[in-house]
Amino acid sequence: MLLTYIYILIIITLSQVLGVKENIILNAIAYSHHVEGQIYTPLVHEFNKYSKENNLNITLNINLLTLDNATFNVGGYGSTVESLLKRKTDKYDLFFYDNLYAKRLSPYLLNVKDYLPENHTNMYKAGIASQTSVINGKWVGLPVSIEYTVLYANKELLDKYSKDFPKTWDELIETAKYIMDKEKNSNLIGYNGLFPDKELGICSLYEFIYSCRESVYSPFPEIFSNETINALKMMKKIKDNISSDYIFQSDDTLTKNLLNGKDYIFLKYWYMPSNPVSKTVLPGIKEGLSGTTIGGYNIGIGGYINGTRRDAAVEAFQYITSKEIQKKFIMERGLFSGILDLYEDEEVCEVIDCKFFKSFQPIARPTNLTNNYDRYSEMYRNIIYEYLYGNKDINKVLHNIENILKIYSISVNPKESLVGFFFFIIISLIALCMAISALFLFTNKYKEELKFITFELWLMIIIGNIIILLSGLLEYGEPSSKQCKCKIILLSIGCSLNIIPLLFKIVQDYPKKNKYGNWIINNKLLYLLISIILNAISILLFYFISDIDVFENNINKGKNYRYCQLNGFSNYLLLFILFLFNLISSVIISYISFLISNISYLIHETKLFMISIYTNIFGFCLLFLTNFIQFNNYIIDFLIHLFIFGYMSISNYVILYINGFLRKKLEIQADFTEEYNNQEKRNSSKQNDDINKKKSNHASYCKKNFFIESVHSNKSQHINENLSFANNSNGNPDRSTDTLNN
Repeated sequence: MLLTYIYILIIITLSQVLGVKENIILNAIAYSHHVEGQIYTPLVHEFNKYSKENNLNITLNINLLTLDNATFNVGGYGSTVESLLKRKTDKYDLFFYDNLYAKRLSPYLLNVKDYLPENHTNMYKAGIASQTSVINGKWVGLPVSIEYTVLYANKELLDKYSKDFPKTWDELIETAKYIMDKEKNSNLIGYNGLFPDKELGICSLYEFIYSCRESVYSPFPEIFSNETINALKMMKKIKDNISSDYIFQSDDTLTKNLLNGKDYIFLKYWYMPSNPVSKTVLPGIKEGLSGTTIGGYNIGIGGYINGTRRDAAVEAFQYITSKEIQKKFIMERGLFSGILDLYEDEEVCEVIDCKFFKSFQPIARPTNLTNNYDRYSEMYRNIIYEYLYGNKDINKVLHNIENILKIYSISVNPKESLVGFFFFIIISLIALCMAISALFLFTNKYKEELKFITFELWLMIIIGNIIILLSGLLEYGEPSSKQCKCKIILLSIGCSLNIIPLLFKIVQDYPKKNKYGNWIINNKLLYLLISIILNAISILLFYFISDIDVFENNINKGKNYRYCQLNGFSNYLLLFILFLFNLISSVIISYISFLISNISYLIHETKLFMISIYTNIFGFCLLFLTNFIQFNNYIIDFLIHLFIFGYMSISNYVILYINGFLRKKLEIQADFTEEYNNQEKRNSSKQNDDINKKKSNHASYCKKNFFIESVHSNKSQHINENLSFANNSNGNPDRSTDTLNN
């Protein structure tokens, strides 16, 4: 064992002394439908050959995914690469990816411009790299393969009727229609269009609209421009005259089958150098204009590798994208390159038609417009298809296209939003009225009504309610994380300015004083200062540490808008800390209010304080619920949040300040009501006593009368019985005499 360690140590020492480099193994990943025809394996082979010849001690391996060993397509491969990069994997160093996903992968890829010689990236600046490989100034890769669409033509039929390749879309319609009329072949297809319900569809749409721009140097036409309208009309004209819905909607399977036969006049498809069919650039709305979608793959370096592996990856990257290798593959395979200078090279032009290769006018798909390109692509083509294959009004179609990416928000500008302008005026007027009402604090007439709370505390309450109301103005415009934080912070400040005076007042009114209550009463300004400092600390913590996310609510064929959402335990904890002072103060106020609720001269005051607290609690609950509810309408979302802020502000203002003016009247009315109720109780009690007395006297009277009547009745009955007996004696004087005596 010891000899083994000594042997390894000697080998390492010798390798360092002699300058022998450690062999570095790099790994790359790529995707191709089939193994045949792909260029990734040959590129890796060329680099390994170069590395060996120059003793770089770098070996590049590649994991080539195809339909034979993978279950996903190009889109699935893009998701796989994104997943690998997100996990900061060290499994792969170099990534071959569809330029369609450059923006999606850009956060996780190395900015190669920082590690390459300046002249290396400069070679690509004039080409398509600025469209496919640069995201917000970051070079996330370089193109290694480029694909353009071309117009294939049935040269046999064109020659038969002495027709040339069309240079405009009108010429294409005219030529195809003429040949179709002459041939009288029902199977003959004038133009395939290639507008299926898949990614290939937006390629065709985008390049067609681009071919209808004003001039060669004009940018892609605006949505509502005449160029876009003319392009859509021309598209439909071609379909209706020389094709059909079925042909236009068919995918590339039909096109590839047609290319193997002769039942077509013109076909649009990707450039295939090995295909012998005659081909040219796509026509435009006028001569000299054309358009083609940019397809193909970039190569990028993982952003999380470092040290020697990163340096080795840059070495491999630089060689694969070098001018020499690009030249070799152009000449051997007839491929497009992102280095335009190569088409000025005499050696290259001896092998390929440089004029043809330079005549393309490429346009990248709109991947930079959104983070969810797949959704955009699907909606874009489906909306245009409503016009192309249906009868949807073209202006409505264009408005729906605009709405795919347009973010709607409420503005104070009446030309943009009448709702926003109206409520801005309402909020401003209410806030102004609240501010003006503070002047009553300076008038002798109302000082008496408001003296139960001191001047500075009233001022805090008024300012607090104005701040709560004005925090709703942050609902205007497109939200940002900072804006959403400020909205919550303003709400916290407003509520604190309401709750601080209430806590002081309730402690002051509490008859049973303790050392804490006495301290607050005796150190009023210090209490206010400490309360403000505690709130300031929680505000700073929330603003600088919390993270509020801004999301897009994308409405299908509707109006998109952005909204704020608080996520994660730490963020909710910071929110809790922000409102902790208000929460503790509310609990103390509630507890003391319960203890003094039986003191008559404080009943009205404690009721107001409790209603104010319940109002705030209800408002916070509503705001918390809206954090989890999406209304799918930016106006409703705006109005609901505005209503909650308005409800909390105006309710507290009315409950505390307005009721302050009515306090004496309400107390007098309460005293009068209480006295009236007491008098009613006394009167009711007296009436009950009189009724009971009358009932008692009446019962005695009835009892006496009943006794007298009973005596008289008994006597009368007794006399009558004696008389009756006397009459019945009939001459028996002894008996009668005895009876009478009795």
